[in-house]
Amino acid sequence: FGSTTMFVPVFASDSLYTLRATYTDANTTIEVTLNISVDHGDLVSVSLIQPVDLTQNIDADGDIPFLPQLTDGDGNIIDPSIVSYTLENTDTGEKTDITSMITGNAGVWEASTVGNWAITAWAISSSGYNISETVTISVEHGDAVTVDIDVIANSAKAGDVYTLTITGTDADGNTFLESVLWTQDNKAVPASTIEGSGGVYNWSATTAGEHTFKFRSPSGAEDTWTVTVVPHQTVSRIELTILEDSVLQLETFNIEVRTFDAWENEIPVPPETQVKLTGRMTAEETENGKWTITTLDAEEQTVMIAVHNKEVSDTIIVEGTFMGFFEAGGTLYYAGGILAILVVIVLLVVIVMVLRSGGSDYDDDDDDDDYEYEDEEVEKPAMAAGPSGPPVVQGGQEDWMSDYRVDEDNVEWGEDESGTWWYRDPGTTEWNEWAD
Repeated sequence: FGSTTMFVPVFASDSLYTLRATYTDANTTIEVTLNISVDHGDLVSVSLIQPVDLTQNIDADGDIPFLPQLTDGDGNIIDPSIVSYTLENTDTGEKTDITSMITGNAGVWEASTVGNWAITAWAISSSGYNISETVTISVEHGDAVTVDIDVIANSAKAGDVYTLTITGTDADGNTFLESVLWTQDNKAVPASTIEGSGGVYNWSATTAGEHTFKFRSPSGAEDTWTVTVVPHQTVSRIELTILEDSVLQLETFNIEVRTFDAWENEIPVPPETQVKLTGRMTAEETENGKWTITTLDAEEQTVMIAVHNKEVSDTIIVEGTFMGFFEAGGTLYYAGGILAILVVIVLLVVIVMVLRSGGSDYDDDDDDDDYEYEDEEVEKPAMAAGPSGPPVVQGGQEDWMSDYRVDEDNVEWGEDESGTWWYRDPGTTEWNEWAD
């Protein structure tokens, strides 16, 4: 009797299937056993158990494990060792076979280069079809292991503003703008000095000197930047000091001037600085920022310093003096003074002459009386009449004489300081002592 049995396996098995056929009639039982090996069917699916999400966003320090599953049409598992892996740079379209990289790393792909990527797990079926599944991956930079600064210069002038660009580098060599924290002398740098974010900052130069700034990334990478700042040479503020409160007329006093830029950095006093003075005072610069002022006019005077459209002033009391009065008046005052002195001298001469004139009149009368008295008792020599007669103008009086006169015979008489009389006859040059 003919009989047909169809064995149509669904599930593949590593163990043998046993097919047993038994025939039994009234007298006989016949049994046949058949062992059948059932393998998977043709590949129809490649899927990834890992990663679960086929869209991945990781950084360059991360990795992705790949665990593929291959099945036939009945869901039988197929050995995944036949799977290959392809890496595609979706930004450029470049493809690379990374099968050995993944299989050699226990199925793990380690990210490295920043960019957009696609990894495809694929296998070829017995029918020649490419069965695959793809994971799209966006890779960002990893944590910075180093940070560097890019700046136009390491020296500046107060008022300059520089852009500071901070570049971080991760372990895979990817470079990127890195946010950092700024400190100076272990203190946070104020926003008025450095402001910005995301790796781009603006630094403003203010205080003169050498400054060292430390910048540190969130990952702990850090570095320093040292910059030297010099003052701006435009004056924004002037400081004037008059070293005395008062000074005598025609005397000198000193002033000191200090100049500062808009950031309060002291700068040398510019050579174009003007010293403006009242009271006809004059200034002489002794060294930078120091002047010696010579006074002229008395009373309160003003000293003004002006430079770069900035100015400052202060006052000093100039006390008048006698010489200062004439010096301040100039030639006219000197001429007036000399004239006054001459007037005084003339008055003194007049007074002296008046006094001498009065004394001479008295002496002449007294001498006349004496002469008359002597004339009565003493006989005069025939050659001279003696010192008689009215006094005459003292035109012939000489220095040694205390009195001088000429009588009616034109005989000259002169009395010396000891009271001795001398006479000189007309036409002669020698004086003779008068003897009784």
